[in-house]
Parts: sequence; C-alpha cells; structure tokens
Amino acid sequence: MLRFTLPVLLQLTLFPLAIAFAAATEVVVDNTDKGFTSVPSSAWTVCVNTADSYGTDYLQCTKNDPWTYAKWTPNIQTAGEYDIYISWPDGENRPDAISVIVKDRTGLNKGIKVDQTKNCGKWNLIGRYNLRMSYNSNYILIQCNDDGNTAADAVKCVLVSTSVVIAKTTEIVVPTEKSRYPDIPSVVKIVKDNSIGKYALTVNGNEFFVKGVCGVEDIEKMHEAGANSARLYSYVYLNGYDILDRAQDLGMKLLFGLHMRQENPGFTYAGSKKEVAEQYTRLISVVDKYKNHPAVLAWAVGNEVEANTKDVECYKAINDIARYIKKVDPNHPTVAVLAGSSPEKVQNVIKYAPEIDIVAVNAYKHLKNAHQNITGPAPKYGGWPGPYLITEFACNASYEVITTTWGAPIEQSSYDKAPVYSSRYAAFITSPSVSGRCIGSYAFKLARVVGCTHTWYNMLLDSETMKTPIYDEMYFSWTGKYPANMSPRIKIMYLDNKRAYENIVLSPETEYRAMVEITHDEGEQLRYRYELREELHTDLTKQPADIVDVSMRDDPGDVHAKNITTPSTPGYYRLYCYVYDGASGHVGTANVPFRVK
Repeated sequence: MLRFTLPVLLQLTLFPLAIAFAAATEVVVDNTDKGFTSVPSSAWTVCVNTADSYGTDYLQCTKNDPWTYAKWTPNIQTAGEYDIYISWPDGENRPDAISVIVKDRTGLNKGIKVDQTKNCGKWNLIGRYNLRMSYNSNYILIQCNDDGNTAADAVKCVLVSTSVVIAKTTEIVVPTEKSRYPDIPSVVKIVKDNSIGKYALTVNGNEFFVKGVCGVEDIEKMHEAGANSARLYSYVYLNGYDILDRAQDLGMKLLFGLHMRQENPGFTYAGSKKEVAEQYTRLISVVDKYKNHPAVLAWAVGNEVEANTKDVECYKAINDIARYIKKVDPNHPTVAVLAGSSPEKVQNVIKYAPEIDIVAVNAYKHLKNAHQNITGPAPKYGGWPGPYLITEFACNASYEVITTTWGAPIEQSSYDKAPVYSSRYAAFITSPSVSGRCIGSYAFKLARVVGCTHTWYNMLLDSETMKTPIYDEMYFSWTGKYPANMSPRIKIMYLDNKRAYENIVLSPETEYRAMVEITHDEGEQLRYRYELREELHTDLTKQPADIVDVSMRDDPGDVHAKNITTPSTPGYYRLYCYVYDGASGHVGTANVPFRVK
C-alpha cells in the first residue's frame, strides 16, 4: 500500500502515467499484503478486524519460540532515511518484550524491544533507518520470543530525508529527473554478413560485442573490470536518470528491462485483460521517457514472462510492446528474454512475437545447449534465424546442484566456483563455434542477489565494498588478463572434520571445530571471519538468511580455524567463512550446511 504527498496526488490526477515515476513518501505493509510473511505460517492464526487493527484482520501467535516470526518487506522506491513504525491491536495476554530486527542499508539492527500491552492501535515509532531503493532489500521482523499472544498487523515507513548516511559519509540519492546528456540516442543496429550468415551489433557504426553484467549497483567497478554493458531489470532501479548518466559517463550501455508480470493464480495474460492493458500503458510510457538517452542499448521486453505458463498469450503481450517500440524508436532493437533455451519457447517467439529482433536466454548448468537449441533447425530445435544474447549465466544454480539428505543445496567454494564463469564464457559465449550468432552476454550477478545463499553468485559483497573471485574471473574474461590484486580463494571448508557433502549432523550447545584451506600468494595478511545463519530453504529474490548469535572461540593453534558452539534449538543451519585480504577490498567465501539434532 503506497501513500503519496498531496503534490504527487495532484500530478497523478493530471498525468495518470506519472505513477510510474512517483516517489512514495510513505509505505505501509499490512499483514494481507504481498510484502508480508509469517514463519511458520501454521503457527499464526488469522484474527478478525477489531476497532484498533489496521485493515481487515491481523495475525496472532501464542508460541514463545524465537524461530517463529513475522516479517514485513516494504517496496522502497526512494532510498533514504525512514522513520519506521509498527502497529498492533489490543488483545488478551499481549507480550511486553518481543524483539524487533530491522534490516537496512547498514545491515541487521537488533536489540530493539516492543511492549504490545501498550499503545495498541497506534503507530509506534521503532527508530530511524537508512533504507535502500529496493522491493526486497529491507525488512522489519518481530520474533515470538516472549510469553503471550504476539500480534502481527502492519508496518509503516515514512521518508524523512533522501540523504543516506553511511560510515560517516553522506551519499545524496535524490532522483535525477533531468539527464545531464542531450536527447541524442545512440543508434544501435543489427548487421548481417549475408555471405557467411553471421551477425554483429553496432553502436553508432562501431561493432559492439556485449560484455555485460546483470545489475546496476556499482557499474564503475564493472567498467574497471572491462564490462561495456549492464543489464537493468526494471526502471524502478534507475533513480531518475542517475544510472543512465553514470553509464554514459563510462561509455557503457544498458540493456533496459521492461519488467512484465509472470502468470500466477490471480493473473493470466488470457484472462486479466485490464491488468495487461495497464501494464502495457505503463511500459510504453517508460519507453517514451527514456528512448532518447544515449546509454540505452536495447529494450528487454520482459524477463522470463513465459516461465509459469504454456499459454502463448504472454508472447502476444511481449509482441504488443515490441510493436509499439518499433513505431516510436527506430534506434534500439527489441529483445525477448526466456527462462532457458527450450526450442518450443524460441519457436513461440518466432510465431507469436515477430516484432522481436533478438532472442535472449537465461541459462546456467545447461548453457552448453543454448546455441543448438536456439539456432538449430526446427522442429527439433528453435530455428531462430537471427542473433541471440545470453542474458544470465553463472555457475550452476542452487536447484541444479547436489544437496544434503535434508535438501540443503551444497554451494561450491570460491576456489571451485569462480573458474566456472570464465570457462563457460570461453566455451559457450566467445567460442568460434557460436561466433556471429551469439552477440554477447550478461554475467549473473553484480551484487545484492540471494540464490539460496547471499554468496552464491555475487561479484561484490559487503555492500559492494568487497570484490570476490567471480569478479577476478570476469575481469580476465573481459580483458584477457587478471587484475593486479586478486581475491583470496577458499579451497575446502570443514566442520567437525567433515565436508558439506557428508551430511553433517551435530548436537545442540556443543563446541565443534571449523577450518578452511585457502590459496592466496600475494603476501598480504589475511583476516578470517565466521558467521552462522539459518538455512534459507528457498532460491532467488529472498533476503539473506538471518544470523544466529552463537559462541565462537578462536583456535590458538590455527588462524584458519574457529571453535563454534552450536545453537540450542534443533534445526537447519549454514556456517559461512569469509577470508579478507587486509585493506585491499577482496574476499573469498565458503560455507557448509548442517543440522542440529
């Protein structure tokens, strides 16, 4: 639920499409909203509306268990300082000291307690926090860790300043509503050599092989590594014209994503005509606004829109937007991004979305099949006659690897994982066997993504301050040489003298030894940090798992090791190790999942 100040409301009255770009000054998340979750859901009871509850109902939990919690994830469209409030209704036997955890730009803020016996039905100020511009990077969580009937109702975030204070410095993040560059678009063309049937992309007449990264969090570091393009998933991450202008400053181009909804039980392209029309109107307004910026490379019309359906109506919706783009913007190609390289999907693009210029696929373990699936002759293969992009590639995804007996995916160490990026890039993106059809790629991902773990994919960690070995490998892939200073790499991690695939089961409140083997020959003094988190039990787009506070004791005989006391609560956990190379800004990672039983 978004609330706007009066001037913005007037803008919406006069210009309905302005909602796409308006900055919400107040964001409310109710227990019935998409941004609310309760864990486990079976522990929470829905209670009907009372005079002092927010909305139609609220949830209540009678357990005293810190692993039972409610979480609100606000969709923040303007980064800045926010006052955060929580509201709870009156009720019998409310707890007087439940814990609140706030995740903001600075990390996890703990030690907050609220008394639900007082100020019922009111907005209770929890504190002021620096929130990122994101639909999933910030959250407010209450734990059921006190006796009584804990209520979970609503949270409110009120913007008080667009200055974000981090480590005693101030980053001004006011959206830039006017570009520093004139409206002179880059002219992007698909060029074909008919004599050999090969394609190339050109920008203002110069050949442009896409060396791209997914995400726009710190494009300056990616430019240093040799990237010439970044993939923007949605206009909501643009911060006005800031990202586009910064890309143009660097000579980089953006694959501009026009985010389209995926089908779900409440939305289909065949049956939700009103919502589809509203989406079309919103996205063509985005095209109109940004089409003449010189940093735009191409339009990615949707991302895996077809992932949840066999119905071809979604391809027709893609085509409708692509057709509009062709009418108003002759300078930028249209791209359809598919989940995997299924020949059937490629054929559907040909048949139902003929206004698409470039087929693109997101592929991980099966990247090796992409070229044949896309370009091979139909009906066995896709039969796509033009160029294609790889819009996501990486190591194997968490749903493509071996797991423990209880289903926890086993993540490769940074030593094993990072080279997968460069080897796949050489074999399936720049290899002569795909040359002239594959016109580039986007490595997944720059930062701030959780793929079962927060260390699975990211090239940058710790609020984009630390480069990982994945960054080093993509630096090599894009430039042909490794950076002068590289990240440490953890080869093997042990817990209780066992490795992750050995299905580690430990006793509660017992001390065990953890250690790592690393490789790093740059002569720097290394720093080791261990961290225990809950097991996430999910894949992409969720927050990193919560940190668990346990006793950790240094091993006097080995700087690589740490003595860890397991939690008292049985359950599933994951122990992380980070190895930093002093002040050089690099980190290597590894983790092991385990069970406390």
